[in-house]
Amino acid sequence: MNEEFSLVSQKLLAPFIHEKIMLRPRIIQHITKGEPGIVNIIAPAGFGKTILLAQLAEAFNQPAVWYQLDEYDNDPAVFWRYLVAGCKKLYPTFGKEILFFIDHNQAGLNRGRTVLSMLIREFDKYPEGVTLAFDDCHVLSQPEVKSFIEDFLRHLPPRVKVLLAGRTDVFQLNRLLAEGRIQKIDAEDLYFTHEDIAGYYAKNSIALTKQELDKIEKTTEGWPLAVSFALNSPSWGKSGVAKLNKESLFDYMASEILAGEEAGTRRFLTAISVLEEITPEYCDLLLERSDSRKHLALLQRKYFFLIPLVGKDDVYRYHQLFRGFLLERLGDERPELLEKAVATALNKGEPERAVEYFLAGGIPEKARKTITAAGQKLIGRGNWQTVERWLSNFPVEEMAQDPWLALYKAQIDVNRGRIYSGENWVNHALQAFSDIAESAGLAESRLLKAKILRYQGRYQDSLSLLESAIPNLQQEETKERFDPYLEKSYTLMLCGRFAEAEEVLNQALKLAEQRGDTVLMTYFYEGLGTVTFAWGYYDRSMYYYRRGMAISPDKSLRNYYFQDSIGPIYLDWGELDQAYEYLKQSIAAKENFGLTEALPSAYCQLGNVLLDRGDLLQAEQYFKKALYIMEEHGGDHFVHTLTGLLLSICLGAQGRLVEGQDLADKARSRAGTQSHYLTGLFQVVECLFILQTGNFEAAYWRLYEILPMLERVGARKLLCIAYSALALSEVLRGNEEDTSEFAEKALTLAAEMNFFHDFLLSFEIYQPLLYLGLAKGIEVTFIQRILVRVGERAVPLLRKLAGHPDSSVRERAINPLAQIGGREALEVIGKLVKDRDPKVSELARRSQSKWGASPMAAGRSATEEKGLLRLELLGPVRIFFADTEITHMNWVRSKSRDLLIYLAHLGNPVDKDRIIEALWPETPYQQANALFHTIMHNLRHILEEQTGRKDWILYRGRRYHLLPGSAAIDKHDFQELLAAAGNDGELSERLASLLEEAVALYRGDYLEEMEYPWVIMEQEYMKQLYYKARDRLSGYYLNQGNYLQAIIHLEHLVRDNPLTEEYYRRLISAYAGMGDLKSINSQYKRLISVLKDELGLTPSPEMQELYSRLIIKH
Repeated sequence: MNEEFSLVSQKLLAPFIHEKIMLRPRIIQHITKGEPGIVNIIAPAGFGKTILLAQLAEAFNQPAVWYQLDEYDNDPAVFWRYLVAGCKKLYPTFGKEILFFIDHNQAGLNRGRTVLSMLIREFDKYPEGVTLAFDDCHVLSQPEVKSFIEDFLRHLPPRVKVLLAGRTDVFQLNRLLAEGRIQKIDAEDLYFTHEDIAGYYAKNSIALTKQELDKIEKTTEGWPLAVSFALNSPSWGKSGVAKLNKESLFDYMASEILAGEEAGTRRFLTAISVLEEITPEYCDLLLERSDSRKHLALLQRKYFFLIPLVGKDDVYRYHQLFRGFLLERLGDERPELLEKAVATALNKGEPERAVEYFLAGGIPEKARKTITAAGQKLIGRGNWQTVERWLSNFPVEEMAQDPWLALYKAQIDVNRGRIYSGENWVNHALQAFSDIAESAGLAESRLLKAKILRYQGRYQDSLSLLESAIPNLQQEETKERFDPYLEKSYTLMLCGRFAEAEEVLNQALKLAEQRGDTVLMTYFYEGLGTVTFAWGYYDRSMYYYRRGMAISPDKSLRNYYFQDSIGPIYLDWGELDQAYEYLKQSIAAKENFGLTEALPSAYCQLGNVLLDRGDLLQAEQYFKKALYIMEEHGGDHFVHTLTGLLLSICLGAQGRLVEGQDLADKARSRAGTQSHYLTGLFQVVECLFILQTGNFEAAYWRLYEILPMLERVGARKLLCIAYSALALSEVLRGNEEDTSEFAEKALTLAAEMNFFHDFLLSFEIYQPLLYLGLAKGIEVTFIQRILVRVGERAVPLLRKLAGHPDSSVRERAINPLAQIGGREALEVIGKLVKDRDPKVSELARRSQSKWGASPMAAGRSATEEKGLLRLELLGPVRIFFADTEITHMNWVRSKSRDLLIYLAHLGNPVDKDRIIEALWPETPYQQANALFHTIMHNLRHILEEQTGRKDWILYRGRRYHLLPGSAAIDKHDFQELLAAAGNDGELSERLASLLEEAVALYRGDYLEEMEYPWVIMEQEYMKQLYYKARDRLSGYYLNQGNYLQAIIHLEHLVRDNPLTEEYYRRLISAYAGMGDLKSINSQYKRLISVLKDELGLTPSPEMQELYSRLIIKH
């Protein structure tokens, strides 16, 4: 039997409803009249659950999938495969994407969510609907499978019905029950009534007297199994058994059924009970006979406990109660028969079934060879929990005798986060495979050992093992795997070899793209995001993460570990609240799903955010939680070292200097020398400590000494910090004239990375560097944005710039002063209105006027507007010249339009190479250079043709930029409106109207149709400004009692930030203000649903208390 037939076995075959079967018309009618989407039948053995389930599947009159669950199905991958296989019987193309995903996704936070979204999408393709019937649900014990079914029921697609049956209720479905979406049937509903018994006998052409009917009812007590047995064995039905139970029924079976059969039939009935799936072929092989087909047909017609399965000829199964009874009767013969069943399964090419027969027979030692052969494929396909269950039958000593079993145990331990145990087992496997020169086993063991060595910080040793392991992996299997490539790239990254790490993943990505393997592509994009994050290319990192999410089936990332890089990116962008919310949600999900091995990284990153927020005690708690897990179970060396370093800084900030120094020393010792990345990190941090002590001379020379190493490694964030510290050291040493080189390098890198963090956190320290940048025209827009975000603290620095002898420097001070606003800033602008330079004076006058009216109303004159390009970049791009839209004109090539937008986006002069990197990031330089000149020529020609002017794009000092003042951009209007409304503080009616104007300008995300990496940073920044505006407006309207306006803004915020509980709190309060009880309930249910589906959480106690209070009040 091939693998496909082995999979689609009796588990997917419904019981055959023959003419003598007990029908339950009363219950069927009761259930179907309500047209429920879900039916849950809960009752002990012998109540006819299976038969009722089959009858219901027919009664719903749509295609049906039958799934007989067993212990095997606690492995999520097994469950999903059977479910897809059942659906494929109805729809042959069903679930190809799901199976492919399972094959490539062994573990991960989002695995169940991904399969769920794919499954729902598959069902949407079939408008005729389907009924899914799951029998014996009580065997499910693993949370992942149960949670998956619960989530599926909560998101049940239209026209899909689900029937569940089991001895106990294993699902948490109270909310669905309360909402009336589930019809629940229990044992009380299933007992036969007086009328049911009469109808059942009448259907089988037996007329009962009232006395006989009363006697059967009294004897059976309405237990369906007993009623059925009474019908098929009239002498038992009238025997007058006073109290009915399973034991008495078994006694009767022994005396009546087996005793009444000749010896050959008794032997046949008992022997075949070792088979889960009973077929004539299996019976013939097991009992060495050739007449099993005829024998089974006779017995099935005679006895109710042998159930034929639909969809396959001559396939049966025993009623579970009766099978249990027969297995007990086998006694010492049972192991021998199970061994025969094993041989039969192996002959049929079904190794997984053979293993189960071995284990059922209590002879796991004989299963070892079969497990060895099947285990690696199962683990590679994500079925490691099945292998784990198999291995639990072996003593440690027996597993150690087989190198493959030892390897499987190691792989399972590492998957469980038990690194120390995994290392012991893989070392044993390596030695054993080496002794027998088993190349395939050696390659797999080396791959796992390399991962463990990387966890331990032995990066060079890990790389050496990877180099020897990857070429020896099975070539065909390697094409369908992501783990060798991710492991190698991650290790190269930690060594500081970023370019090599990126190249490994780019090559793997190309192969995956050629094969159209979107699952592997998602992994590789995510890996590229992590490598480029560590390298310091934040725009590319977020671009890769977004690409991975875009092609992922459920629009999420696959690797729950790497996702922790996104929080630090937001932190370095100065988006502290965004980083905090992201990491909080990440931790909540990981804690809920029990992903212990992934928690230390998230705890460490959240601790770092809390450290920046000044919440030192809570930061300390998270750092210590991370360290505890890693010290208890073993963990990633890099995360362990980084956490120790950050905790030492946290303790130092609390004044606990001795403790902090001790931890720093331990972290430095742990770091070792194998990671240039870690070495550079420690040395930069040490230099900053020296700088803070006031020893500027020592700090400068120490930084100067390590600079060549940092430049070789190329970690841009470390370089940016080092260049900044060197520039500051020069200033503090009194050598300001020597600071320009380091200042320019620091500010250029910071601007490219959007690295606001250090400048915002330590503004007073970095003021000299920022002043120098504006005075010399280095990354002017970036520095201006820093000053605006700092707010009024930046005014003294800007006042100093406003007095600079160079008029261009004075001009650079005006824009941030206008955006900061306030009395002191406006005083400085007022002085600049009288500036001797007309250009400075006019710009200051315009900025001043904007504080007396809406910035939109105080804009350029109509005459000025006619000579301008106007670019609307918030939402779909629109371009105007004067009153004419030129968005959709013939740009010759779309890159011409993109070049115009890029120049407007930057606002600063930019050299050719930076333009090429921005617009042709993956094109070879020579080709990109030729394209650049062609596109630049086209753009100039188009602008001249449309406007009659030639000077739109200037080229000075080997740099290109738009003619100053030639383009009006909606994002600038948006920011000016926000600035005029102030960053914080209470809103007045006038300020609220300014925010409403700003929100109205936000037609969508900044450059939402463009997919260049450089778009992302500005896009995120604009989005956060937009959210803050709506946030402030919602608070203002709530305080004013204008609940309708508050709801308008809060609905937008909830839609875009569905996991932020604070927005739901305000929204529910607004609906309460309007007395809208229905909306209070619906929003609270919406919150419950999203928290459960995305994070596996419930609302906070504070939120629950608010909801209860509002419901009682209304």
